[in-house]
Amino acid sequence: MTPSVPTIDDILGHVIHAERERATGVKRRRIDLVESLLRECLETDGERILVEPDRVLLAAERQFEPDGAFTRTMHAEDLLFVLPLFLTSPWLRPNHLEQRVQLDLAEILATAVMRSGLVPREGRQCILMDIRGAIDRGRWELYRAKRERQRMRRAAQETAMAERRAALVESLRPRQR
Repeated sequence: MTPSVPTIDDILGHVIHAERERATGVKRRRIDLVESLLRECLETDGERILVEPDRVLLAAERQFEPDGAFTRTMHAEDLLFVLPLFLTSPWLRPNHLEQRVQLDLAEILATAVMRSGLVPREGRQCILMDIRGAIDRGRWELYRAKRERQRMRRAAQETAMAERRAALVESLRPRQR
């Protein structure tokens, strides 16, 4: 008997369960929210990445039970191809804390899939670069406001320092009578 290939449902259940166990309180609720959002993305947009035979299989599964059909029938490679979609609008969360969990979870899922050997690394460099690029872009945007605040604070400090130097130079000049 050949072992069955894990579905996306199996993968999400295993990986997200492990993440949920490590989290507490608010972060656990954010993980639950992001999992729900990912499942919605998979069901809504996942079909876009499928080849024709998989679309036929998905359509047949949806005839019997539409809810969760994509995650019940598709596998690790399909999950990898949906992750970049999940990290763009309209799926990327506007809330910074939720977005951080979303980016982290996508990275954890991609890493877990590749380490598990469910998807051969050969020929997958492009999708892995797409996932990495989406995560990096998301993090860049996530921390843009923080970088801007730091830049403004440095500029204000430099201006204050220049004003103090000018005042000191002025105080040291001999006074004219």
